[in-house]
Amino acid sequence: MVIKDTAIIPDHDQPTISDPFEAMRIEDGCLHLSVAFFANAGSWSMFNRQFQFRWDGETTALAGFESSDVHRGSGGMRRTSVNYLRGRRKDAIGNITEDTDDWKWSDLPKDAKTALGSIGNGFEFEP
Repeated sequence: MVIKDTAIIPDHDQPTISDPFEAMRIEDGCLHLSVAFFANAGSWSMFNRQFQFRWDGETTALAGFESSDVHRGSGGMRRTSVNYLRGRRKDAIGNITEDTDDWKWSDLPKDAKTALGSIGNGFEFEP
């Protein structure tokens, strides 16, 4: 089976923005894809998104998602970790100067299933 998604890794056309593709690997039956945003001018924000996809017999479904957003000026940080297989997510808000995160757990809706082709722009994806 061949899968193609031309939106998940965004194009960039500004010389101050780093290439968004960070890494891709296949491990333990999962496709792991990482994208990141960093600008050396024009933005205080930097972030990364990590997607884990697994073939579920019907589609290449999103099995896990991790994100980390940092404001380089204030040090404010937001992290999210989603396990679609277990139907759970955890979120934390903090600062890069703190050693601990105050994670808040929540359940996902029962029908929370996302296929590779429906992610769209990986920078804009929200679980």
